[in-house]
Amino acid sequence: MKKRTLMEVVEERTVLFDGAMGSLLLSQDLSSEDFRGKEGCCEILNVTRPELVEQAHRSYLEAGADVVETNTFQGSRPKLAELGLEDLTHEINLAAARNARRAADSFSQLPGPRFVVGSVGPTGRLPSSADPELSCSFSQIRTVVLEQASGLIEGGVDALLLETQQDIMETKAGIFGIREALERAGRRLPVLVHIALDENGRMLMGTDIPAAISILEGLRVDVVGIDCSFGPGEMREFVRQLAGDCSVHIACVPNAGFPENRDGTPFYPMLPGEMADALVGLAHECGIDIIGGCCGTTPAHIREMHRRLKSGSPRKRDVKRSASVASPYKRVLLRQEPRPLLIGERLNITGSKRTKRMVEEGDYEGIVSAATEQEKQGSHLLDVCMAGSAEREHMEKSVRMLSQTIEAPLVIDSRDEAVIRAALEFYPGRAIVNSVNLERGENEFSRLLCLVKEHGACAVAMTITEGGMALTSEEKAAAARRMRGIAEKEIGLLPDELLFDCLTLPLSTGDQKYRDSAKETLQGIATLKDEFPDCLTILGISNVSYGLPPEVRRLLNSVFLHHAIARGLDAAIVNPGELIPYHDTPPAEGAVQRSFIQQR
Repeated sequence: MKKRTLMEVVEERTVLFDGAMGSLLLSQDLSSEDFRGKEGCCEILNVTRPELVEQAHRSYLEAGADVVETNTFQGSRPKLAELGLEDLTHEINLAAARNARRAADSFSQLPGPRFVVGSVGPTGRLPSSADPELSCSFSQIRTVVLEQASGLIEGGVDALLLETQQDIMETKAGIFGIREALERAGRRLPVLVHIALDENGRMLMGTDIPAAISILEGLRVDVVGIDCSFGPGEMREFVRQLAGDCSVHIACVPNAGFPENRDGTPFYPMLPGEMADALVGLAHECGIDIIGGCCGTTPAHIREMHRRLKSGSPRKRDVKRSASVASPYKRVLLRQEPRPLLIGERLNITGSKRTKRMVEEGDYEGIVSAATEQEKQGSHLLDVCMAGSAEREHMEKSVRMLSQTIEAPLVIDSRDEAVIRAALEFYPGRAIVNSVNLERGENEFSRLLCLVKEHGACAVAMTITEGGMALTSEEKAAAARRMRGIAEKEIGLLPDELLFDCLTLPLSTGDQKYRDSAKETLQGIATLKDEFPDCLTILGISNVSYGLPPEVRRLLNSVFLHHAIARGLDAAIVNPGELIPYHDTPPAEGAVQRSFIQQR
């Protein structure tokens, strides 16, 4: 009979993880020889005392745990290097997985399957930090986690868990490391992420729960949870928020109460029955899929949780995913009410002389100041374009500075795949890539969308094909139809992860061929919304007025935006500070209006 998978069991009922490992091992009679002179390093016991580690796992399985985590919370190369054990990284993780595997397999028929989850804790570095002592690159974290995950996978784990995560950038890079390890091993296993929060409901580097959900859902993780931090009581409101917003499976793995300092040692005050009542009650209330214990929990705590789980069924959650992007600090919904989503355009080096000058002079503080100004003017997102010489260097510096200071999520505006990749690796949040199209054929379009999906981003799809920019509404709809088919069927993007740009040309060209450009753009938006009600549309509004006097541009942009929204436009790339509310436009704009009203 084929063994059921962990996620199959999670679909059926609340799954119970084990409790604290380090304190359980350290309570044993251990010698300096057991630690190879590295007292307190529980990970080395996987090699020196495997029978002791296996027995610790068995104690949790006997208590009723469905899952045991490997004894590898500090099993990454950087953490082991602090004790001079870095050369044993692979051996320690491989041994840890095998120890847990033996214990779980010996219980798997009593009465059902037991699972092993590979534990990957924080590396001790913070890639989002501006502090060079703490910071590191995306690729460095990816390589570190790749090594640790490879040992755990070889040892036979059923899933991998990034736990007690404090920097969402480290988490993103860790997910890449895990997936590379799985690809090398030819395996497909679930990826779980547990974040740790402060009393304000934020990760150490400032990411709140909705932002974390947006980023992790985009990266297609299987479970999002909260661990450590507090006891179940202090965690209640955070878990409710997670349960109400997160569309994937959720977990809650708290400490045995809020830690107290007793003679310089952390003490966790919750008794087994008390903690079980609180946590299982919360699981039933919020529909939590996975529960377990972190610091201070013992087999006695897990035994009481197991008893209470058997006596009741949690309610099922039915949470629809919200189309969104996020900075490291804030989630922004792509469907704004009222429409549209406003994307500030002033960080575009090709459209702003001020931005170009600041970049050329290396004035990145000025870039941040300009971004702050756009936020204050009402921009929900910020478009960042550094096209030209040294584009990659300028983009990397801008994205790093902006991600450390600006709450608005970023739109990475480039046609260069290398620049896009670098920007996404520097950005801790969930970005939009502007733009992709079919100009160079379906293969390049698909390759760029694979990059977008890999980083959990969204993309602007311009209605440009191998024959050039689509001019009529029918051509625009046909281009969008092709791109949507590839994105969904071949790449696996969701409908709202692609924003269609029907494009428009300046009315000032004087070329009869483009006379109806704005009209066709409006009709293209309406056609797309009729055919694909779930799709999102976007437009660079100021293109329509390029080349006209500033006063006329403001007026024309405002009128054009009004009529685009009426056709179903969801997002506009504009300068919000220069828009005129439609009801405030003067009578003199009647001639401008008439060119659009014909579509009604």
